[in-house]
Amino acid sequence: MWRYRIKESMSRRGNCWDISLMVRFFRSLKNEWAPVTGYFSLNEGVHTITEYIIEY
Repeated sequence: MWRYRIKESMSRRGNCWDISLMVRFFRSLKNEWAPVTGYFSLNEGVHTITEYIIEY
């Protein structure tokens, strides 16, 4: 993660609100956009998930 300058975010105990937006985003991505059977190829998955992120 340090290579891509991604900062890990940990909240204090009992405070779940700081990550609630990301949890909601990934729940929507898995339930509404990604097919149950998966993608045929990596390129197809990257393309459709990128479209979803742009439209979200």
